[in-house]
Amino acid sequence: MLTRLNPTLDPVTMPPTPADAMSPMNVDEMFARLTPAEKRVAAYVRQGYSNKEIAQSLNKAPCTVKAQVATILHKFGVRSRSRLLALWLTSGSPQAQVG
Repeated sequence: MLTRLNPTLDPVTMPPTPADAMSPMNVDEMFARLTPAEKRVAAYVRQGYSNKEIAQSLNKAPCTVKAQVATILHKFGVRSRSRLLALWLTSGSPQAQVG
């Protein structure tokens, strides 16, 4: 039988929560923390591209893009692309605008 672990996480190492990330200032700060490569990938994610499409466009391996998308999600404190897009769209941040 599987049991769910409940590890104690250090607040310093925990990613920001989506509720904390809702202000434009925090979203802008999070964008600033992305590496140049992550910013390029994020631009494609904002436009709805799949990992495979991003990899082809940026001439990267799909596993590299997958890892970068996972890092972006972690840095923004969300678990899915849809949550990330919702965060960007509701933040009011100019950097987060789709298009």
